Amino acid sequence: VEGFSQMINSASLAVVGLCLAMSSFSLGFSPLTYVVPTEVFPTRVRAKAMSLALFTTRLLAGVISLSFLSLQELLTPEGIWFVAAAIAGLSVVFVILYVPETKGRTLEEVEGVFRHRLQQSENRVYVKFDEFAAQTRRRVTNIQCTLV
Repeated sequence: VEGFSQMINSASLAVVGLCLAMSSFSLGFSPLTYVVPTEVFPTRVRAKAMSLALFTTRLLAGVISLSFLSLQELLTPEGIWFVAAAIAGLSVVFVILYVPETKGRTLEEVEGVFRHRLQQSENRVYVKFDEFAAQTRRRVTNIQCTLV
């Protein structure tokens, strides 16, 4: 009788935990998968990009669903939920650091924010490449001088 009540308690706890996780996901990150891409992609490619983004989301959800039991056996039930919690925590950090607030902005203004960020990152890449090229030229010149 004691083992049966423990089994019922743990099953109830699992069901309640799953319902809480699904509810918090539905209120938190779930809408982001539909809202953020509509604001991130430029108007001229938004329809195709959204279809690709949603296809990718559904594909990954299927892969996760298909691999969950295998991963649970590999990592233990506690381990797989710890991994899920870690991914959720990293997602929160990513959203805080990289997803700009768009409340009260037009789509064109939001597009401008992302265009500016893209140009900044491209400039950083070009600067790093230029620095690398300059260092390489100096090394080649030094090698040529020592050979002569």
